[in-house]
Amino acid sequence: MPHAPKRRARLDSPEIFPLVSEEHAAAIGYVAIRWAEVEAAMNHLVAILLQIDGPAAHALTADRPGVAVSNLVNVLMHLSGDIDAINEWKNLSSRYEKLRPLRNDAIHAEWQVSGNNHMALRRKPKAGTLFSFKAIETSSLNHLSDAALEFAEELVSFVSRTILPRGIPKKVVSLYPPGLYEMQPLLAHPTKPTPPPNRRSPKLSSAQKRGEKAG
Repeated sequence: MPHAPKRRARLDSPEIFPLVSEEHAAAIGYVAIRWAEVEAAMNHLVAILLQIDGPAAHALTADRPGVAVSNLVNVLMHLSGDIDAINEWKNLSSRYEKLRPLRNDAIHAEWQVSGNNHMALRRKPKAGTLFSFKAIETSSLNHLSDAALEFAEELVSFVSRTILPRGIPKKVVSLYPPGLYEMQPLLAHPTKPTPPPNRRSPKLSSAQKRGEKAG
């Protein structure tokens, strides 16, 4: 009788690959949900600083990595020249840079269960491939989602508390050439350029030429 091939282990077999607990999976999901609110608040901040809304605002920030949007806000804030507002943004930016890698570890990790621990495996392509394998407790993820929600609310408060009262958008927009915003309708619907006037001397008819000679 021929040897029967071994059955391949199924990745969804809890006996071989135990699943993360429902509480842990929910905690990961809440991190993703709360971080989406952080990104929405950051995108809103860009729109306020540039005084744009609707499709233009979405087009500017759509599919941009969060770090790219944060860097854009950083540039715009420094262009404003408002030292107090810049310092307040620096504190917010510092908090963002501390939360972002924790969010990435939760969302991008390959989760495994080892004993009573939930282990997060990360592969980071930095100067080669960096591996990270560590236990992350469910309570830590809950704390992270709470911190993300608090940070999103702080960004919204930053707009209403500092950005608008101090006139930061006007300071940023004032750096553009005068009349740029008044020209937007013309830029969106350009008209056919008017040809330059003919500066050559008009040609004289035969009668006019004979008249000049007679004169």
